[in-house]
Amino acid sequence: PPPPPPPPPPPPILKNFLSCYTDVDECKGNNDCHSNATCYNTDGGHNCSCKGGFAGNGLVCVDVDECEKGINNCDPNTTLCVNGIGNYLCKCHTGYENVAAGKCEDINECDNSTSCVKNADCINLNGTYNCTCREGFIGNGDISCTDIDECKTENVCGNHSICLNVIGSHNCSCERGYEGDPCMGEFFSNSHPSGQLVVK
Repeated sequence: PPPPPPPPPPPPILKNFLSCYTDVDECKGNNDCHSNATCYNTDGGHNCSCKGGFAGNGLVCVDVDECEKGINNCDPNTTLCVNGIGNYLCKCHTGYENVAAGKCEDINECDNSTSCVKNADCINLNGTYNCTCREGFIGNGDISCTDIDECKTENVCGNHSICLNVIGSHNCSCERGYEGDPCMGEFFSNSHPSGQLVVK
């Protein structure tokens, strides 16, 4: 017997239905999503969603100023929030260093022995430091500390005393024939050969 005839072609309506069933991924080619949006393929279409740091409907996305809106993790006491395109940056204030995202800590400038000049003490402060000349010195602790000559001050040691300036201080000694603090007029007189102590 002869072979059976081939089956008839499907009706046109069923043929079109089968060819339309395969979904087209609109996100693989050109699409109408904004350059700062992500395209998500859906059955028979697609969705556009703005990326982080942007706001809008996905077709139009604008930068969100996280600094102005206060939606950032920058510490206002130690950092400055700087807006960027789609993001922001926490910049440490002067005198602070970055220790974690959005967190800055005070730099202890006094740990650096060259912060202050010789004969000055370093005092660490939030975001800065201060150099103060030590006792017995005068000047600006950042520039120079000069020894104060206390002996130039009138009568710093008292009467019948000799003042000797030393670095950062002074010493007082009594003139010959005087002793004590203050120097008292105690001396041996030639008119008292017995060595009696005469106090004037």
